[in-house]
Amino acid sequence: GLRRLGVGSCLPTMTALRAREKRRLPALGRVAGLTVPDTLVLSNAAAVVHAAGTRKYPQILKGAVVDSTVVHTPEDFRVAGWQLAAEWGYPVLAQPLIAGEEYDVAGVARRGELIGAAVMKKLAVTNKGTAWAGVTVEEPHFVALLRRIVAELRWDGGIEAEFIAGTDGRLYCFEINPRLPSWVALACDAGANLPAALAQLALGDTVEIPTLRGR
Repeated sequence: GLRRLGVGSCLPTMTALRAREKRRLPALGRVAGLTVPDTLVLSNAAAVVHAAGTRKYPQILKGAVVDSTVVHTPEDFRVAGWQLAAEWGYPVLAQPLIAGEEYDVAGVARRGELIGAAVMKKLAVTNKGTAWAGVTVEEPHFVALLRRIVAELRWDGGIEAEFIAGTDGRLYCFEINPRLPSWVALACDAGANLPAALAQLALGDTVEIPTLRGR
């Protein structure tokens, strides 16, 4: 369709898109060798009520599409779960809030090969966990984890993986987004122009960009 119109593209398959969904991330983690936080998939209001009385707190609740809320009591859990479902539908996901430092890795891939990447360490986040201050860092182990993800998914296009370096010494992958992140301008300014690389891939050009070192 797009090619016949003269429009270039570099997009993941529907199979890959579904495999990285929040509710399917634990299954992807098992085959890709990733540590994923314990994830409870809540498919209806009754499941939210039941889970509220059984979880250890604090928890983070996530909407089916976007949005998240940190909760500290069963009442908070129920209210936040219902609100997320009203906004985004079911399922709602519940995970323990893991203590540690957060890192995001943005990359561009072609047929399961990571072409270039940049790592950002979150310095400050909103109450929903979204980064609003960060710095590029050289953390090759996170790049290696993203390379493993794109290989398993046979990914094409832009991608972002979010990690927590837990105080327990483990590296947790808690989300994979099927696009370049909002902070990609930071990567560009520091020397890894991922959007330009994505455009080159869409046009069928040869692409060589650096995997960003820390600044």
